[in-house]
Amino acid sequence: MSHHVMAALLCAAGLSLTGCAPPDPGEAARALSGTELANCCDNAEFYPPPVMQIADPLMPVLGPVFGNVVFREGHLEPPAAREAILAQLEPMDLLALSSKNRLSGKTLPGLFGHVVLYLGSEDDLKRAGLWDDPAVVPHHTAIRNGMYFIEADTNGVHLSDANHALATDALSILRLKTGCGTDRCDARAAFATLGREYDFTFDGTDPTKLYCTELAQIGLPGVDLPDRRLYDYTLMLPDDLVALVLADKSELKLVTHFTGTEKGWSETGRSGAMSELKGWWREAAVQPIPGQRRTLE
Repeated sequence: MSHHVMAALLCAAGLSLTGCAPPDPGEAARALSGTELANCCDNAEFYPPPVMQIADPLMPVLGPVFGNVVFREGHLEPPAAREAILAQLEPMDLLALSSKNRLSGKTLPGLFGHVVLYLGSEDDLKRAGLWDDPAVVPHHTAIRNGMYFIEADTNGVHLSDANHALATDALSILRLKTGCGTDRCDARAAFATLGREYDFTFDGTDPTKLYCTELAQIGLPGVDLPDRRLYDYTLMLPDDLVALVLADKSELKLVTHFTGTEKGWSETGRSGAMSELKGWWREAAVQPIPGQRRTLE
């Protein structure tokens, strides 16, 4: 019996299960209607709802295990790739990462499983008038040591250097079309989240715990990041965000896209991002369980 049939029978029996209601593909799906990415990221509930209900309370225990399992180096870890990426970045750029070298990257729905914000260097923060801000001062040493990124992962909200943040297989660099202003970007607010716990249940109602796209929303308050209902939670999937950017339905624009395989890496731009995103979801329609699906090799 398929897990879809089993879930339907359990719901019909009156059991209160996470995910019994049909998933809402969200505002991104509605905005993408009529574009070449229409329906690209629908049907993200890959796992049986009963399984998710059992797993949900265990995520604070299982999450760190999943998050720390690394199968191999990321394809964008070579120094030349890292330098090429860094050369493209400006403060408050948002990076969507595809890390199929990690267990978490293989089990989360979508091509992109994580986002990080690039805060910039000491010089960048001085130009922005933030270097002496009380939220930034405690982190001077870390920033001087190359901790230019902020992210929310299984270790909580923390600063990262390029070696950690860019240990991935593919990434898209996203930037505000109109540039940062005081009402569009808020690096100060992003710094203020440092030390908060990670939100393993992706429950956006608890501000004391954050997952990656929640952090991005705090740092980019002027951007309307798309959300959807997934397993009875309202959350933001990185793939929805990138799809809107590629379809020119976002306040963000694509700066460029980098991708790698075991044979090497390259900057593939919009065509590369589009091809990989559409390909991932096309394959998901055939093999919906992530562990069974081919990923970036």
